[in-house]
Amino acid sequence: MADKRTAPLSVRLSPELNTRLEECAEKLRMKKHTLAQEAIEAAVDAIEANGYKLVVPIQFEITSVPVPSAERPVDYQLNDKPKKKTG
Repeated sequence: MADKRTAPLSVRLSPELNTRLEECAEKLRMKKHTLAQEAIEAAVDAIEANGYKLVVPIQFEITSVPVPSAERPVDYQLNDKPKKKTG
């Protein structure tokens, strides 16, 4: 069974970035901390996959892979309501 414990992390964001994070989370119908956790995990995955080489600012390629959800499978799309997956 997977370990479901989490470790707290405090991050300081500029007011502008905080507002953008809040807007994205709202449009995706996600909690802000969940979106931040997903973004951090994607960044760490990219850094590991790149042999621990980092170029700042980090840039991501956008794909059509849905964001996994702990509650239920959902395809997240900006400016759209989440679509519940069936089957």
